[in-house]
Amino acid sequence: MGPLLYFALSVIQLSSILATEQIPLKCFLQDYNFFNIFDTSAVKTSSNVVPKTHSLHFDTVTVNSAGFDIDGWKHDGTNIKFQGLNDAILDEFGFNFTAKVLQLTFHTDMVVTYDYKSSGTLFSTPINGEGFAEVSLKNIQVSFIVPFDIKKDNDKKFIELKSFNYSYDIRDNATFKFLSLTSTNKELSESIEQQINQRWKYLTVHFGKVFYDSLAEKIFNVLKNYVMNFPLKNFGEC
Repeated sequence: MGPLLYFALSVIQLSSILATEQIPLKCFLQDYNFFNIFDTSAVKTSSNVVPKTHSLHFDTVTVNSAGFDIDGWKHDGTNIKFQGLNDAILDEFGFNFTAKVLQLTFHTDMVVTYDYKSSGTLFSTPINGEGFAEVSLKNIQVSFIVPFDIKKDNDKKFIELKSFNYSYDIRDNATFKFLSLTSTNKELSESIEQQINQRWKYLTVHFGKVFYDSLAEKIFNVLKNYVMNFPLKNFGEC
């Protein structure tokens, strides 16, 4: 079967499945195994046995640090934990072997926790605080466009993900909780937090990207390492 036809059938198959039920992203990666284009029974040329498909897990994704200094607000986070990827639902998926591009879109609810230090001004109000933060994201959709090459190793072909572009859209709501945004004035801190939650869309778009950049990099690296474990089946020239 040629790659174009295979890709078309894959899209039709996925569209049919999505029309009848939602697919958890982790189950798709584990059970559907990219529509069986990979040979999961093969062993790489090294002494390591190829892991089974159910070995891919996101669980809690941890990023050491991320931060920004934008429009007078400086905000640094450490020990950043993203929870919710194991409950992600697949929206779109496909390998285009002509353009050599992987497309992946999923959505989920996510909770982000981290330790922070914050200073500067926000909404014309002075900020100077630190502590623990929790951000709840309702229905965040993440889309990846990933160019790839076909790599040959001992007469086997592997997909090698090269780089990525991504976008995100928080569709329903985001709720921010900070221990303190002003170290000396609790009422002012609560007022700033209330304004942040009222303008959550602006906050997540204007200030949030640096945090999602670090998450996207982690997801890309997991996928890159995962697909390199499995050689392509012989369904035509790639």
